[in-house]
Amino acid sequence: MDPDQVQHLDSFCRLPIHRSSMVLRGIGIFNAEKRKEAAEEEKYMLSNGAKLLQELIAACDGKTNPIRIFSAKELKKATDNYSSKLICYKNDCSVYYKGMLEDRIIIIRRTEVAHLNPSVDLKRHINEVVVLSQINHKNVVKLLGCCLEAQIPIIVYDYNFTYNKNLKDCIHGEVLSRRLSWEDCLRIANEVAEALVYVHMATPKTIVHMNIAPRNIWLDEHCNSKVTSFCHSESIPEGESHVQVDLSFDNDVEVDTEGTLPYIDPEFIGSGRFTEKSDVYSFGVVLFELLTGIQAWNLLTEGVTYQKTAFAELAVRCIQASSDERPTMKEACQELRRLRSSCSPPSTSRYP
Repeated sequence: MDPDQVQHLDSFCRLPIHRSSMVLRGIGIFNAEKRKEAAEEEKYMLSNGAKLLQELIAACDGKTNPIRIFSAKELKKATDNYSSKLICYKNDCSVYYKGMLEDRIIIIRRTEVAHLNPSVDLKRHINEVVVLSQINHKNVVKLLGCCLEAQIPIIVYDYNFTYNKNLKDCIHGEVLSRRLSWEDCLRIANEVAEALVYVHMATPKTIVHMNIAPRNIWLDEHCNSKVTSFCHSESIPEGESHVQVDLSFDNDVEVDTEGTLPYIDPEFIGSGRFTEKSDVYSFGVVLFELLTGIQAWNLLTEGVTYQKTAFAELAVRCIQASSDERPTMKEACQELRRLRSSCSPPSTSRYP
């Protein structure tokens, strides 16, 4: 024992008995709490690991991209114990942190305890890992792995993309660092379409995203896009054309606080059947928002979809290169007057 250790031991022995007991009791409580925390992490690791393995085998038949299982200690260190200074994005249920691990920048998605619904959140997070482990596309957020030592798995993404804002903030935010040009809108639409084509066609079983909305399209400083939020995504069962969802429970479909409802296919709401065309519907609503800058809640009120379509068609007719193909001002005025006076299409219309 070196002299410093002898001195510390001597100092401890000179403490009054009651103070020595308090110190020892404090050390015991601390050690007990650490053991309890370690036991909980091990319990979650075993439970979540078993669920994840089961889902991976069922969904992928072993054909997945390699993913890494991170420890809770690694992610705490990478985020300076989840410092608020490292938050890069936050929604109703998750917080996204920018972290540094092994000289590599990563994005860490952690569930907010205040919004925790364990059974639903566990299913969604494991589902996202399963789906993203099958996907590798430049316009889809890239999965690195997850941490299973938490009640709800913590998801880790590659930071090969400088997150600047999401499309919702870009279209509807009060303060915009950069307005979207028409070139930006066209590129974003094309990149999201490319990503969805890949998601629908790249795996043996068709994957449907089930949550396409502007807030789930991330943009970098140059307005290049990444599709995110695959926690609702599912594979269409073999031999089927759709995913059947029990709509008697609001457990599988998010239609509430974040305003997802306007993007959901009306046929799905009526039947519980989600198809590839349901993703197309959601994508179409996003296109309308890009084109008009109007929020989906207002865009899809009764008759407005028809009005916007007819309005756009009138504009196209007015700018035809051949004057013979353009309407007269009287015809244009009559069309606009008709659109203003009616919130629903005439019975002869070819629009729904």
